[in-house]
Amino acid sequence: ANQKVVNIQLQPRFRATTLRAGADTPKDAGGELLRGNGDYLRLREDQRLSFDLQAESQDEILESDRSVPARTRGRPVSLAGNLRSPGGGQIDPALSALASTNVTATTLPGDADNGALALEDLLPFANNPVRTDTQPYRSLRPRRRYLSGGGSYSHPLGERMLATLSASYERTREKSYLGLPAYTLVVPADNPFSPFSRAVELNRYSLASGPLERDTNTDAWEFSGSLTAARGGWSWSWLNNVRLADTDTSTDRRLAVGPLPDGSNPFGNIDDALRLRADAQNSETRDYETRLLANGTFGQLAHGPVSAALTGAFTRNELRNDSSNDTGPNNNSLNRNVSQLRASFDMPLFDDASRGLINANLNAEASHYSDFDQISVLGAGMSWEPNKTWRFILSYSREESAPTIGQLGDPLLLTQNQSVYDFVNDVSVLATRVSGGNPDLQTAEENAWRVGLRIRLPSAHDLSLKADWINSETDLPIDSFPSPSAEIEAAFPQRFIRNDAGDLVAWDTRPINLFSQQTREFKWRLRYARTITSAPGAEPAAARQQSARRALRKTRRGSRKGRISFSLHHTWTLQDELKIAAGLPAVDYVGRTTNGSRGGSEHEINVRAAYFHKGRGLRINAGWQDAITSLPEADGSIDLRQSDLVTVDVKAFYLPPPGGALVRKLPWLEGGRLSLEVDNLFDKKPRVRDRDGAVPAGGSGDELDPLGRTIKLELRKLFR
Repeated sequence: ANQKVVNIQLQPRFRATTLRAGADTPKDAGGELLRGNGDYLRLREDQRLSFDLQAESQDEILESDRSVPARTRGRPVSLAGNLRSPGGGQIDPALSALASTNVTATTLPGDADNGALALEDLLPFANNPVRTDTQPYRSLRPRRRYLSGGGSYSHPLGERMLATLSASYERTREKSYLGLPAYTLVVPADNPFSPFSRAVELNRYSLASGPLERDTNTDAWEFSGSLTAARGGWSWSWLNNVRLADTDTSTDRRLAVGPLPDGSNPFGNIDDALRLRADAQNSETRDYETRLLANGTFGQLAHGPVSAALTGAFTRNELRNDSSNDTGPNNNSLNRNVSQLRASFDMPLFDDASRGLINANLNAEASHYSDFDQISVLGAGMSWEPNKTWRFILSYSREESAPTIGQLGDPLLLTQNQSVYDFVNDVSVLATRVSGGNPDLQTAEENAWRVGLRIRLPSAHDLSLKADWINSETDLPIDSFPSPSAEIEAAFPQRFIRNDAGDLVAWDTRPINLFSQQTREFKWRLRYARTITSAPGAEPAAARQQSARRALRKTRRGSRKGRISFSLHHTWTLQDELKIAAGLPAVDYVGRTTNGSRGGSEHEINVRAAYFHKGRGLRINAGWQDAITSLPEADGSIDLRQSDLVTVDVKAFYLPPPGGALVRKLPWLEGGRLSLEVDNLFDKKPRVRDRDGAVPAGGSGDELDPLGRTIKLELRKLFR
């Protein structure tokens, strides 16, 4: 899915227009995608002009389109309206007497609009209130519309300088459904429509304003210009880029009940008194960058030249967020300037026919942040090639990293009445959550070693083996504050605020420097490829005497040579330990995860195979991920387990040859390509179970992978 095809044209004059149209459809309903793409390329000597346009339209996937477990937790709510006591307990003693049991919840009858209620009308649903299924109003994937377009123009300035200007625009529109809006209304006992001797609470969904929605609209513009030149044995590049992006997000939250007109039945239709509350957010980012690069020979050693790459850059980032919700407006504006210098040197240290070639690399980088401090990067590496078969690599790097602009400068935000578990007192409480940026964050420093081996066997085919062992140790890594626990509070007591009685009243979730992190992994890749040839068939004399233009067209559509390739990648995570604070033990995340935010599989394997010959091609990508679990509890038990996962993607394509039977029957296919692709061929999805073997909330396969098996068709047509 992330592969890109690059066409290299060597003709002095060339013009082509390429159109693509495709459709994707999952095995189950929902998520259908239509896409189209067109690009234009014109080459005229040293000038280059190109345009491209792309559009996509993808339907949403609703929970009702998949096998998602029904939501049964929380207070039942229905479109008819459910009743309960505002303080809990029985709704009314008289109703309980009629039902011969304490009635704590019930559902309004369908004719509640027709006048005053009678207690007898509430008996059919006594203690068994209706719960409206909201799956048809909840999205697993949003509806998405995407449009992008751009162009670039290159023109030489003199003999050894080239100028390029480009611009692009992207527009994305997404809509998600978040369920049904609900309202709560307390009806007093003296209301003329109420049959109760005490106040009653009504909880009801309403479709008056439709389902709850989240609309996200993003517009992005990008402009760039560059100058490249060659002079004095050096190549120079001056790159400039401006990116402007605006994102507007509107999220429906709840229904608010306004004053009811006199004589209104509170148990009936009160849609005219309902007002939908929504959160609104606008985010504006402005990124500016100018970068100067120089590559050339820096000096000469006994065994060859020292090549250098020098870079100087300046970037400015501007971020503005405006939001409004029930607590009022919130505005934030952040700016950051970064100045950077970087140098890299490659040098041959030894070159001997019998003992091989030794090369070394040195690199250094210094960056200054206007809102933080100066950070640096240092690295060195060495490679030894005793012959054309073997190559050994050793490298080291020390890299400092700065907090993001938001981690440092986001405004302090206090959100009251947030549910949190107080592990000290063993009780759930409502407390104030403190969030925002942390100006006291320090620089994180990573030290990494890599030992590598490359083997390329001498043969008529391309057979190679690549292996790397990587060890990384990070001091003071920057991360979000861990989930509260008794151990976390003991390590960070200043992050938890308690009153004189010892009750938790607030906790601070702002980013923090953890103590350390250490990872070790081993990666290897085996690759094999060979060329497929076939003897040419007999051709008439006239065909053998074609013009050069005809020969070029034949070359473009593919010769009789083909290619077959195979690769196997394996990543083995040996260690992934995180130490949150000096007084806490390190936690190993190999084969474990915390809500998907940290950790992962111990083993991952990817297999790729490809075949292309005479205009026909086939690609197969297969992947396997080892099983993972949640972190063990204090007693060693495991809450969640996710089974291992195997996925297979297959793509077949065909380029009809000019003059072939298919093109003679359908001439419009000349210069075209047909492709059929199936992602997740066997429709395998993650399988998560809790300690009792049940599917946890949000853990079903259709929730984790709503698309599943997806069939993709595409037609590409080249016009010249």
